[in-house]
Order: sequence, then C-alpha cells, then structure tokens
Amino acid sequence: CERRRVGLSARSFPGATVYPTADDRRVPDHIASRGIDVEVAAGSLPQFLRRRIADFPAHRGYLKADPQRVDRWRERLSQLGPGPKIGVSWSGGMRKTRQPQRSIPLERWLPILRVPGARFVSLQYTRDAAAEVATLSAQHGARIEHWAEAIEDFEETAALLCALDQVISVCTAAIHLGGALGRPVWVMAPYSPEWRYGFSGDKMPWYPSVKIYRQPAFGDWEPVISSVAARVNLHSHPLLQQRDEKKVLLAVVTADRGLAGAFNANVIRQAQYAVRDRGWESIELLPIGRKGNDFFKRRAIPIRRQATGVFQAL
Repeated sequence: CERRRVGLSARSFPGATVYPTADDRRVPDHIASRGIDVEVAAGSLPQFLRRRIADFPAHRGYLKADPQRVDRWRERLSQLGPGPKIGVSWSGGMRKTRQPQRSIPLERWLPILRVPGARFVSLQYTRDAAAEVATLSAQHGARIEHWAEAIEDFEETAALLCALDQVISVCTAAIHLGGALGRPVWVMAPYSPEWRYGFSGDKMPWYPSVKIYRQPAFGDWEPVISSVAARVNLHSHPLLQQRDEKKVLLAVVTADRGLAGAFNANVIRQAQYAVRDRGWESIELLPIGRKGNDFFKRRAIPIRRQATGVFQAL
C-alpha cells in the first residue's frame, strides 16, 4: 500500500504482511521477485466480493488507529471545553474530479458552525485551509481549530477521527477513513455524486456508520446545510452526546420451542456476527428464549444471565 498507510494497515490486518509500494506505485522489485501468484488492486476487489447489497457486512470499522495517539487527541480535544467535538472538511477533489460541485465554501457552513456548544476541528487537507479558517474567524467569529500535524500524518488523522465525536464532510477522503474506522460520519453529497455514494437513500453499504445528506436539486446546498445544522443542534444536548462504548449488553430474543426455526436461526446468526465484529471482551450476553440460551451454552460462551419462558404467558 501507499507508504504513509503501512502502519495503519499492518495494525488493522495483523494476519497480513504489509509492504509499501514504490514511489511510482508499483510493487517493489524485491517483493515482486519473490514470486507473486495473484496481484489485484484493492479497488477491483468489489467486482468479485461485493456484487450484491447482501454481500456487505454490517461491520463496526475494520481499520484500527493507534490507541496511544487516540488518547493524546482526546486529551487535547478535552481542552476545548464541553460539548461535542466535530471534525469538518469542506472541499474535496480536484477540478477534473468535479471539485466545484462537491465542495461547499466555508462561509456557507455558518448555520452549522454557529450551533451553541459544539466545537469544530478542521480535517481539511488543502494548502489554503489554515488561511480559510483564519479568515472565517476574523470575518464571522466562527472558530474552527486547525492542527496541521493532524492533517500531514495519516496515523494522526486516523487517531483524531477516533477521538472526535462526529465527522461532517463533503465527499472527501475523510468520509472513507472515518467510515473504515467505524466512526459516526455525516456526508453532504451533491445531487449527482460519485458512484461510491449511490444515487438515493442515506446509507453507504461500504460503511454502516456513514449517513448521507443529499442535495435535492443540482447546486442546492441550503436544505442539506439546514438539516445538518438541526441534527448538530440536537446532538449538542449533553444527554445525546455520543460516548465511547466499554460494554454492550446484547439481548438475543428467540423462541422457547422449535416452531420458529428460520426466525431462531437468523437471530442467532446476527448475534454471532455482532460478537465477531465487537469481540467477546466488549459484550455481555442476555439470551431471552430457550433456543438462544441453549445454543450459546453448548458453545461455552459466557452468559451474563438468561430468561426463558418469557413468552408462555403471551
């Protein structure tokens, strides 16, 4: 992979050996000489592995940021004061990739940036981002923190994304990195976005944690900005702020008898997926119904408590 992504990739996929590509993006000669059986670009894999919506797993992020870096960014963010910490990116792509259509001038973000209690951090990687932030503050009093060290180092960017409560962005790399990390991301998409964002609905099958706000008509950003500002205002309430999950109680509701075989099997399967994605150390299991309880007991899976016979009186 690209050299700056080697650390993140190696940490996220410990079963793989990760090598940096050469400067011209070729496989380095000392790796190619070992005899490679198959070579495929990561972007080509979906044509083999993601041919239907059902092929997309309901994951909670597959990339893993450096925990120590995440802790350092959380400490720095805490110094901004109370309220949700939100990362923002307002310009994406180049002219040949339709930058004018997918970007939103920073001044138009003011309804979002003026939500009381919210704290904003720049994720913008363009050369003039710091100057744009300074101009916005001088002219409108809206404050966005811009930390160059978080943008220039890919590992730091990933860690900052994990420390933030929310990411709001136009169609940029921040969307894909945040979604791959499993972070809550809102993307403001143009009327006709790139194929990765689809053309309808508010979901991205690639990233379950991403929500899309779409232009209702070409060039019409006002409804998108208004909707996002309203949601930010709602999420700024202290009781609605997202917190890091330490333990999750997973209630698995099945029948007591085998009269609903397909239902029981599907519920148990989804529970197994949730356990696989999160890991047993972060889950407390509560089977409700004898079928689920018996299934997990036979596999020596720890159960916090159980409830059977619940449906007999119904």
